[in-house]
Amino acid sequence: MEIMSRQLSMNIEDNELIDVLENALSGCSHSHIIAKAIVNNLAKTPVGLSHLVKALVGLDVSTKYNVGDKVYVKIQNLPTWRWDNTRMKELLFQDCMLCEIESIDLYIADPYFIFYTVYKEGNENSEVDRYNCKDEAILPCDVGDIELI
Repeated sequence: MEIMSRQLSMNIEDNELIDVLENALSGCSHSHIIAKAIVNNLAKTPVGLSHLVKALVGLDVSTKYNVGDKVYVKIQNLPTWRWDNTRMKELLFQDCMLCEIESIDLYIADPYFIFYTVYKEGNENSEVDRYNCKDEAILPCDVGDIELI
């Protein structure tokens, strides 16, 4: 029997959430994960409640990719308006840009901070550009010995 994954939604009042947190933090074996989720999400949200609920059931937040991974990012998820479109064609692969993950911030909506080589209009030399993106924008890459920059 195959179990399908689905996204669940729920409504919770602030005072209900406070009660749940008070109970969870009193001697709970997951208190560290819960505390980390609360502290880091209070300042930066869209993903905050999702992280908090995962922490309440003992799940830590994770990512598909790691710092240093080379990945392809779909160009519709990058700021292409500055690009020299003619020269950029040599750097693209099936409407994707080869990028490297520079850092990851699990507590924002677009957690991957990537960098990539780009030719911009009016500039003869290539340069490095940086941008944040989410899982849905990334495709895995097996680039072997390709030199990114």
